Amino acid sequence: MPRSPLFNTLARGPSRALSCRWLGLKELFLLFAVALWSVALLEVPKQISKAQGKGSNAWNDEVGKPRVIMAPEVELAADCAARRGGPVLVIEALTSDEWALLSAEDFEARYIRVSKPVVVRDALAGTDAMGMWDSDEHLAVNFGKWKVQVREEGVPGSTFQMFESFLRDYRGSSGRLHLTQSMTKRMASQVILPEVFCGVVEHGLRQDVQLSMMSGSHKGPIHCDAEDALLMQFDGSKTVYLADPGYFKALDVKRGSARRRASHNVAVSDVDFWKVDERAHPGFARVRWLRVEVQAGDMLYIPAFWFHAIQSE
Repeated sequence: MPRSPLFNTLARGPSRALSCRWLGLKELFLLFAVALWSVALLEVPKQISKAQGKGSNAWNDEVGKPRVIMAPEVELAADCAARRGGPVLVIEALTSDEWALLSAEDFEARYIRVSKPVVVRDALAGTDAMGMWDSDEHLAVNFGKWKVQVREEGVPGSTFQMFESFLRDYRGSSGRLHLTQSMTKRMASQVILPEVFCGVVEHGLRQDVQLSMMSGSHKGPIHCDAEDALLMQFDGSKTVYLADPGYFKALDVKRGSARRRASHNVAVSDVDFWKVDERAHPGFARVRWLRVEVQAGDMLYIPAFWFHAIQSE
């Protein structure tokens, strides 16, 4: 399977616009429109009342259903049941044999154009980064003089230090140290992907590659990004929960709350995913989550505006 630099792009065809013409029968058309409007005024409240009477999930099923994309398999997770979030749906996964048969156009049509998340197993196998970045010694020798911003969980603010200092301290730290920062060009040049995934960039992936490292486990907030993202796991593992953008209101994300964070736009939910206050956030019980385990060598495609909460190990 040929590989290309991360930021190759694919040409896309021109968008098509629909047009219509006025047929001249103005009076008949207006009468027909008024009749439809009258029926809608009578029928829509009935459907809303019917859906509300069936419970919160029925509301999503019948009125303004979010576009949840899932694999056929359903897993009832104890941790989600405790949050009254209902069943956790298992995200689609591509094995190395499956994605090796796809072209860039295939991947774009199946996932990118329809905003469908997917985990790709062993997508990073054989890359330079996969072979070297699991060694702190290699990172310190090659990128040790890189100045990074380090945060400690539960401690406000951050500190700046050399990357080699962070590598020396983070594994043995009594606190939970973590950094998320844009890579240098030399470091990013070692991230080489199979050509099948390069169409993600053309669709809207940020021209920015970020490194995330931490000591111990870490639980992040529910948030969404304004651009497509590729989560590439070089070491350790992550459990990722994703929710369709249609749950914007259920997750109490206020319009206009998106803000600049780590050089890109992020909208953060007011809900603490890991300890939900159901009285303060009653809409959370309606959300259907997709869950996926991302192991070293895997890559997860997260479309723009999909909400996600990540637990890192």
